[in-house]
Amino acid sequence: MWYLSLWERSFAALADELVRADSLGASFVVTHTGTEYRDAPERTAARIAEGVDRAWARASVEGVRLLLENTAAAGTTFGDGPDELGAVLDLLDAARGHVGVCLDTCHAHAAGYDLSQAHVWDELIGAFERCCGMPVEAVHANDCAFAAGLHKDRHAWIGDGTIGYEGFSHLFRQARLKELPIVTEMPGEVPYKDAENITRLKRLRDACAEPSERA
Repeated sequence: MWYLSLWERSFAALADELVRADSLGASFVVTHTGTEYRDAPERTAARIAEGVDRAWARASVEGVRLLLENTAAAGTTFGDGPDELGAVLDLLDAARGHVGVCLDTCHAHAAGYDLSQAHVWDELIGAFERCCGMPVEAVHANDCAFAAGLHKDRHAWIGDGTIGYEGFSHLFRQARLKELPIVTEMPGEVPYKDAENITRLKRLRDACAEPSERA
């Protein structure tokens, strides 16, 4: 019997998700990049880029973009921030021009970017543009249940974690993040958790808006 490796199953599954998204008319598919290549950690970025290229060629879609999401820097995960995601993007071939980045706020905070601080938002968004050669294209807006830099990926409701309301207000003061799609991924009961967290974000957005932008 012929067995596919985990790596082969992974890019096949990613190709399937791209096809599904394209058939649904979705704009993006967001994915984590996985873990370090155990046999040769120094080749991790190249290995991931090759898998993305194979998935893209296999899916053969045009109407959807693939966004690589940053991780919380826990264990052997890869893609902890702009440097590692940029390394993957630099090595793409077939998928070049079709792949961007998605910022997960909880993951960034857990990885050591203290998003309760305004200057950290400036530094992080600038680093994505510099290292990845492009701006962030979507945001997963999630508060973090643990302190910055502890590498614990535990989402909290907006304002209830260590990023806090003030930290998320800095998101809406970032001109480079305006008009981006924002997704929440919170624990709790649906639909209440989603409605409540979206309401909190909208209140912060409206409070940070210029007078000319207010309805």
